[in-house]
Amino acid sequence: MSDNRYLSVSGIVLRDNKVLLVRQSYGSVKGLLTIPGGYLQENEMPDDALEREILEETSIVVKTRSLVAIRFALNDWWAIFTADYISGEPVPDKNENSEAFFLDIDDALSHPDLTYTTKEVLLQYGKKPSMQKSNFCPAGIDPKEYMLFM
Repeated sequence: MSDNRYLSVSGIVLRDNKVLLVRQSYGSVKGLLTIPGGYLQENEMPDDALEREILEETSIVVKTRSLVAIRFALNDWWAIFTADYISGEPVPDKNENSEAFFLDIDDALSHPDLTYTTKEVLLQYGKKPSMQKSNFCPAGIDPKEYMLFM
């Protein structure tokens, strides 16, 4: 499978009021802290991609819960979800990130290394209702290939 660099996901994972963060090892946010995530693979749904990416990058098992934000650009989109912590302790993959850890959300918001977008997403998190995944799926469509958040 190939990566799709135009479709990406990230997740807000909280455990005891601490948010899961990674220190990015590449790209425009190299060296900065961000919520974990990555690109969808070919024929992969966003919730599956989020769970896979967080596991690959941090060794944390999560379950996607709700959609909190989506950023559109001319050539791509980036969906930001909340995900429920299931198990594991954060371990960086040493490829895409050099650190992975939980940090108190208030401390994260004041951390000088937090990316601007991550800070804005965390500031807005919880201030308005998030969109929940609906069980609706039109007849004739495979539910594994369809998602509706409302």
